[in-house]
Formats: sequence, C-alpha cells, structure tokens
Amino acid sequence: MNQPIDPFQYKELKHDLDEIRLLRLLPPISKDDVICCRLIHTALHRAPTYRALSYTWGAKISSESIIVNGKRLSASNNLIGALRRLRSWRENDESFLWVDAICIDQNNIPERNNQIVKMRTIFQNAQSVPVWIGTEKDNSSLAIRLAKKMNKASRNQVIKMLRDPSTQDQLMALITLFRRQYWWRIWVIQEVACAKEAIVLCGDESIPIMELCNTCDILKREEHLLLSIYLKSPSYVRTLTTGGPKSLQVSRDRVPDAVSSPLFELLLSHKSKKSSDPKDKVYALVGISNSRESFGKIDYSLSIRRVYTHTARHIIQDSRRLDVICVNQRNQTTPDNDGLPSWVPNWTRPPQSRQPTIIGLQHSESQFMASGDSYANVQFLQDGYVLRTTGVILGRVQKTGLSFRRELNSRDNNDRGLKVLQEWWGIVVSKRRPSLREQGAFCRTISCGNWTFNDHTEYAIRMKALARILSEQLPKLSFPLSSISTIEGTLDEKERLSLLISACWTMNRRRFIVSDTGIIGLGPWNCSKNDLICILPGCKFPVILRKTDDHYILVGEAYIDGFMYGEGIRGVKNGLYDLETFEIH
Repeated sequence: MNQPIDPFQYKELKHDLDEIRLLRLLPPISKDDVICCRLIHTALHRAPTYRALSYTWGAKISSESIIVNGKRLSASNNLIGALRRLRSWRENDESFLWVDAICIDQNNIPERNNQIVKMRTIFQNAQSVPVWIGTEKDNSSLAIRLAKKMNKASRNQVIKMLRDPSTQDQLMALITLFRRQYWWRIWVIQEVACAKEAIVLCGDESIPIMELCNTCDILKREEHLLLSIYLKSPSYVRTLTTGGPKSLQVSRDRVPDAVSSPLFELLLSHKSKKSSDPKDKVYALVGISNSRESFGKIDYSLSIRRVYTHTARHIIQDSRRLDVICVNQRNQTTPDNDGLPSWVPNWTRPPQSRQPTIIGLQHSESQFMASGDSYANVQFLQDGYVLRTTGVILGRVQKTGLSFRRELNSRDNNDRGLKVLQEWWGIVVSKRRPSLREQGAFCRTISCGNWTFNDHTEYAIRMKALARILSEQLPKLSFPLSSISTIEGTLDEKERLSLLISACWTMNRRRFIVSDTGIIGLGPWNCSKNDLICILPGCKFPVILRKTDDHYILVGEAYIDGFMYGEGIRGVKNGLYDLETFEIH
C-alpha cells in the first residue's frame, strides 16, 4: 500500500446489452482498513442479488481514496463512511451493491444520460435499499431509540412520554435527525419511493424507514400537545410531523400504483429539495412520474434554460392546462438573470417562504377555477421559448397598495401587517364610505378567498372579528361595525390574533390592486400601474401581464375577487369580454 496506486479507469458499458456496474465490498483486515471493492459489469435484467445505496454525496472529497479493482478512486467523506458502515453491517454478506458515484462514470455524459433512465428499475429490482444518513452525532441514537419505542407504544403511553420532561432531549434529537441533509436531496425521492425495503442507517443504529414515517404519524395525532410544548417554536412541530422521512411519502405511497403522480405535482411537492446539478430538480422526478415515457430524452448536455423550458412545455401540452406558469420562483427584489422566459418556473430557486407558491394550493375549497372548465389554447414559437395564448382582459391595474414581506422569526410582522392593511383599506375608502358588500370583498381579498365556511353565520362571525381588529386599530379609516354588530357569536382574543396572522401569511409577497374597472384583488408584489389583469383559458388563476414592446411578460398569478370561478370565461360567451391574443416571452 505504500507504493503509488494508479487511478481507476472506467471501461465503457455496453448500452445495447443493458449493462450496469455493481460492486462487492472486500473484507477488511481491520475496521478502519481502506475500502477495497471489486467492480463488475452485468446486464440489468440478469444482475445477481444486490442492494442499492441511498445517501448524499457530500461536498468534501476525502483525503483517503477507495480501491476499485486494485486502482485508486476518489470518494467523498460521506460515501466512505457509508461503505464502512455497510461493510460492518453484514460482514458475511456476499451480495453486491449499486452506488451511483462508483457505478456510473460521472465524467461520461452519454453514460450518465443512459444510466439515469435506468435508476427507477435499478432501485425497484434491488433486494433492499440501505439509507445512510450519516454518523452518530447530536444524540442521534437517542432519537432512533425514541422512534422505536413510540412504534411499540399505545396512544396513552405516547402522550405520557411527550408530557415527561425527560423526553425533551430525545425529541430535540429527533428534530435534529429529521433536519439532516439527506432528507433534502432530490434523488432520495425516487430511491426511497422505488425501494422494496428501505433501512435507515445512522452510526451504529438502524431502523426501517417506515417506522420513522409512522413516528411522524404518531406525533401528528398529538400535534396540539406538541404545539403547547413548543409554543414559541412551531417549526419544531412541523419538523416532527411532516419533516424528515415524511417529506418523501407523497411519492412512496403512489409509485407502486398503476398510475404514478403527475410530474407537475411532484415538482411542486419537492420544490424545496436540493441538487448539485440544477437539471436534477427535474430529471430526478421524471422517472417516478406519469411522464417517464412521454417526457423525452434525459440529456445532461442541454442548458438549464432548455431543460426547464422543455419541462414547462411538456406539462402544458400533457395536461392542456397553464397552471404551471403561475409557479413564479424568481427573486422579485432583483432583475431576473436566469435567462428563462417569464412563463417558465425556475426550479433551482427555493421557495421564498413557507407560503404556497400558488395562491390556491391551500385554499379552503377544492380548487380555484378562474377559467372554468376550459383548456389551454396555446402555440409555442421561436424554438418553443415564446408562449402564444388567448385570454380575457378584465382591466388594467390603476392603483397598487404597499407590498408586504413577512420576515421569518420577526416579532413585528403583525404590526407591519396592520400598517399595510391600513394603507390597503385607505385605498378602498378613498372615494366613499364602503358598503357591506365592499367590506366583504376586502375581507375575501386579503384572505385570497380562504375564509369560506359551511354557513353564513360562521363566515359573518369571522368577518366581524376582522372588522373589529381593523376598527380598533384603524379608527380614522371608518371600518364600520354597525351593519354586522348584531350578528351573534364572537371570537376570543387568541382566535382574532390567529385571524390576523393568517391574513399576514396570505398577504406575504403580494400587494393590493384596484383596476380601472373597479375590481380589486391581490397581485404579485412587483406588479405596477397599467399591468393587465387577465384570465387565460386553462389556467386556474388570473394572471398579471405586462406589455413590453410587441410582446408580454408574465408578472405572476393573482387573486381577483369575483373572478375565481369562471366568471371571466362566461363573460366571453355572454358578449361582455373579447378574447385577445398574447405572445408571452
């Protein structure tokens, strides 16, 4: 071992024979001995029994190499840790392993293109999928032992555990475990979703991933108790109930079914996930979507602009809907420099907040349908980078209110939100005393229509509570209570505060708009005077378009009161509106 060892050189795979590579770990002399393995070629459909490793690559390349077929190959610290754990986990196991960083020549783009397409089958055919989330740290062994204990406990025993102060350290360890980098990797979605059996390995501990998912479900049932424990840290509760392994479940539950999830649904569900290559934000999900046959060739030589534009085009053509154009992932405080058309989502940008990207994703009714049951009427021009569509112009933006940006962990969000509400309400009352109908429109608008209830009394109580907040805080702006003060029922102070917080979340990164035709709504916070308020066939949400020279730019989606359920499209049929043509760049 003291002699210099030549670097490992890959031999070409025979793609016409459906070849993949598999490795076998060789037994060590000691626990810390250098990782040595043998790499073989085999046809995927005739492969020997193997396991497929799921892990994060990690940025840091180890100073220690692994030995492959007697030659030296660089590997990350995390991969070396995973291989050491696997080597000691089942010492007498003669089965092979599939590990992407070793079994795919990462410098050979045609090979990567070919092997990425096979990954779904590789993980489906594997005997099991070891999930390496890292070494023992931050009391991770305590966390895994707590998860195992909860899976065996009755509900009363779980409640008793949660109320026991001695459990707090274990819960914090579980929170830290669920926030490890592994859960944020985009490729993990497919790897876990396709596994026959996935076993989480952390240090010397192991646990089936389904037990960790069950732990989240168990804690979800006790969410109210957890919220009382972590009153000042609700993010801890979200991590325990929906983080970690639970964030992978959307795909895992559905892949075995005959019908896989739509690609657009997967992209939305996992937009917070990370990848070292921006193209993987799409490519990692195609294989477990219902687009895997129709999407087209996986090609890493293409530009990000081309891959993302093709993805948006594919979703529009496949679904005959334009909802994907409303996912505006751009940083609206600075000019766009990603080179993408305005109608193409940039999946590399993480969400600006926990706020849904599209207004309707958490709407209390099933869905908005601003264009009714119409389908998209589109053409793609200039090599597919220009979207031509028809649409209805409801009006031009005449007035805009202040924009509101909710700061995470900021204590003055509610105060700033009230000041913005004050300014918005001032726009409504600037000309005349508003009617009850206009008050209702204002309340619906600042909630994006999200306060819809089973009966009018419940809705009126909620409106009365908001009206009281506004009238108490904004006495000079005459938000009148007289017309609704006779309504029986009220909300306590905590519920009223919750109402204000809810409004602040909805207002986040948006601004109040009034059109030249008198309609009101919430638009993107970068919309401005003279922007067009439009309904496009096949789009669930009204959109804001900006005329630039001889074409249009998409500014973003909007909530427009009175036009969220097909009213604009019906207006065309009734002769109230004309269909216009827009070329959106």
